[in-house]
Amino acid sequence: MIRTRRGGTAPGAVPPAAGRRPGGRGGRGGRGRRGGPALALAAALAALAAACGPPPAPPRRPGPPLSAVVPPCHRVSVFPSPGTPTASATTQISFRGRAFARLERSPVSVIGSRTGRHRGRWVADSDGQGGSLFPTRPFAAGETVTVLTGFALCGASRDRDQFQVAVPPAGLRLFRTSTAAGPATGLQHFRSAPGLQPPRVAVSRSGHSAPGDLLLAPKEGDGSGGPMILGPNGHLIWFDPLPGGTKATNLRVQRLQGAPVLTWWQGQVVSGHGRGEDLIANRHYRVVATVRAGNGYAADLHEFLLRGRDTAWITAFSPVARDLSQVGGPADGAVWDGIVEAIDIPTGNVLFEWHSLGHVGPSAAYPPLPTVAGAPYDYFHVNGISPQPGGTVLISSRNTDSAYEVSQATGRVLWRLGGRSSSLRMEGGTFFRLQHDVEWRGNGLVSVFDDEDQSPRRLPARALLLRVHLRLRTVTLVGAYGHAPPLLDSAQGNVQILPDGHLLIGWGSQPATTEVSRSGRVVMTATLSAGNSYRAYRGRWTGLPPGPPQLAVGTRGGGGVTAYASWNGATEVHRWELLAGSSPTALAAVRSWRRRGFETGLPVPVAAAYVAVRAETSTGTVLGTSAAVSTAGAGG
Repeated sequence: MIRTRRGGTAPGAVPPAAGRRPGGRGGRGGRGRRGGPALALAAALAALAAACGPPPAPPRRPGPPLSAVVPPCHRVSVFPSPGTPTASATTQISFRGRAFARLERSPVSVIGSRTGRHRGRWVADSDGQGGSLFPTRPFAAGETVTVLTGFALCGASRDRDQFQVAVPPAGLRLFRTSTAAGPATGLQHFRSAPGLQPPRVAVSRSGHSAPGDLLLAPKEGDGSGGPMILGPNGHLIWFDPLPGGTKATNLRVQRLQGAPVLTWWQGQVVSGHGRGEDLIANRHYRVVATVRAGNGYAADLHEFLLRGRDTAWITAFSPVARDLSQVGGPADGAVWDGIVEAIDIPTGNVLFEWHSLGHVGPSAAYPPLPTVAGAPYDYFHVNGISPQPGGTVLISSRNTDSAYEVSQATGRVLWRLGGRSSSLRMEGGTFFRLQHDVEWRGNGLVSVFDDEDQSPRRLPARALLLRVHLRLRTVTLVGAYGHAPPLLDSAQGNVQILPDGHLLIGWGSQPATTEVSRSGRVVMTATLSAGNSYRAYRGRWTGLPPGPPQLAVGTRGGGGVTAYASWNGATEVHRWELLAGSSPTALAAVRSWRRRGFETGLPVPVAAAYVAVRAETSTGTVLGTSAAVSTAGAGG
């Protein structure tokens, strides 16, 4: 791994090189390169600087200092927010910041410019501090909707909210990701759990790694895909195989109402976007809540965050008609509108909704227009959300090379990080491209997974730690972490800062995950034998499956019988106790064996006609007992 730090250089790293031009994609500022005498290194850096161009000039008018905290709006927030040009025809009208008892009694009128006055039903938010009005019939495409209230609205002209309804594109053409399975190579197989065939994961450790399990969601490879939990040494703990065509992303441990839960997205992938739902499971792997996007959208695969007591932040995409003539496209073109929603989990109400269109136009994008007729232009591609207690949310846009700080009260963009029109000066080594997982980390620190691969120079991916100085309107490099050997990463990826300060880096389209110290020393590497995982996380998890342990018997060398025990998802099993006897109801304890990985083989006494196993903790507490199995049918 390579680490570059402003004001100092870690072993094996080099000082930052010149930054790339803000409007182009020819290079990346501050890309460290390995080795060589100082003179040769200086010459190489000079050549790189010449190729990439000079550092970006500071803004001509720096303006006043920026802020990470939005001044409080003492009005009521409304969504769709004022001026939204692409609201759903089935949108609810959401209000936040007013007690529902008062809200329900307020005079609220909803009038479509074509459809006229709309009636609706009120649904309170679970915290009582807002609610949504659900119109009883849809709006018309392209019409202007006016919402009149008896109270002042944030971002609006007093008590009036106006938004436009999206126009669906004509001749829309989408494609579904291929789901054809390849040969079942490099997969794990278990006698006691034949339905599980996850990819193997090779883990190597070269130092002390942070506590917790590794959480992945393999996909795109041979055999089964699905959410998967691994122990510190890479042994399988839990795997939930999904049917063909269904994928999972973003498996992680979060908290819901103070309790740890497993969360992940699950669904289909269409034209690079997710169409599915977000799941929340308890320690028994039972789904306790399903989060769906509001207003007729489908939850996207890129982000699923739990915040507060009952709020989920998700992404969504919607294809809409758009005149693209100003960027060289057709006047009757189409784009993907990037959407961020906050959902009230108990009710499904929308608490916040932001649309990229209306705030960021296609001219900010770098990718070329699609060449297939009817394919929407994915100009924004939202792929990260980082809400903050100060009333803002940082939204990552892969295809504009930018992250946008947005007011949660009004949806207004406060400032931009990176891309063509950065509000902050990007100092040496801080530029990123096609990035994923942009997150606030406190005290002005932002982490970024910088993909970069599709640039003309095909630079390797890296994880970045950036310091955002809002008062000075600058961004400086804190750390840059690459993979050894370098990896070209076309998409996906993430950075997790662990409690001990280590960084867990998921390399996205590559099958690798690494854990590094802040000095850049690699302490753990995990490699999938098949496919890849959109993101990788480490987390502490305690699971107890609802069903009993699984048991199968088979013959071993010399004609003996072995009992194979496993329990998909059980984290507290320390040892297996073998029970044997002449009938299923006449079983006695024979011996205990320490658990070895996902499946443990236990030698069976010759005279045993039936066997079962008991799962025990390190203190001898029995967690569960398998069904009795006859040894007469033991296979090879």
